[in-house]
Amino acid sequence: MYCLLLALSGLLPPVAAEIPYTITTHGHSRVDDYYWLNNIDDPAVMEYLEAENLYADSMMASSADLIETIVSELMERIPVNESSVPYYRNGYWYWYEYPDDCDYSVNMRRRDPGGEPEVLL
Repeated sequence: MYCLLLALSGLLPPVAAEIPYTITTHGHSRVDDYYWLNNIDDPAVMEYLEAENLYADSMMASSADLIETIVSELMERIPVNESSVPYYRNGYWYWYEYPDDCDYSVNMRRRDPGGEPEVLL
């Protein structure tokens, strides 16, 4: 059914070129036909990735409202101004925080309990 829908839409997924590249590691050789996609500076790689993104966007366009709803629900579940209990290791206190303006936790540390915090990640 999916293939029929694709054929009717006239939009086919981009197909990456297969360019054999032999990788030998620890005396074992294998061929990677898609190794060329490793080089992000290659204009052909960027062209292929843009085609993939365009295809994905067009395939997901009918689900845009659902995607927005799901993302919104997930964002609501991210704790606001929450932090972990600090723990001591190798001369530093470590903890993480969820600042208001971030969608992810920020890992922190400080040498002394009253010292200046340092952002790690």
